[in-house]
Amino acid sequence: MAGELAEPRAGQATDTAATRAVAVGIAGLGPDRDGRERAALSDDGDLGIVTGAALTVLTWFMLLKGAASPNLEVLSEYLPGYTVTPMGSIVGLAYGFSYGFLIGWLYALLRNSGMILTLVLAHKRLERKLMRDLFRYF
Repeated sequence: MAGELAEPRAGQATDTAATRAVAVGIAGLGPDRDGRERAALSDDGDLGIVTGAALTVLTWFMLLKGAASPNLEVLSEYLPGYTVTPMGSIVGLAYGFSYGFLIGWLYALLRNSGMILTLVLAHKRLERKLMRDLFRYF
């Protein structure tokens, strides 16, 4: 059955915790049963869409309310071209998407790097243990 580990044969010593960690980690890197890649916890595009939409909604909320928020006005200092206007909401959407995408991409890079490092170290540890077990027979 897919995803299950074979039981060790008689006389075969294995580190089951390390074997399971490597197997689970490698299984999580490939495509799912439908052949599509698995989505990360936070896709960079999703974070970009949410931050862009949030900035746009906040801008329109302030426009409809009729009173400009000083907090949103300060954003024009950090985001050139952004104002609390209809055109500013489009500029805010672009900035929000760009910054959200960048932050999500960096998060995914760090998360994936940590996962790969963990898998490499677990694989090396398991490989050393299996080689020690092999040389015990000689």
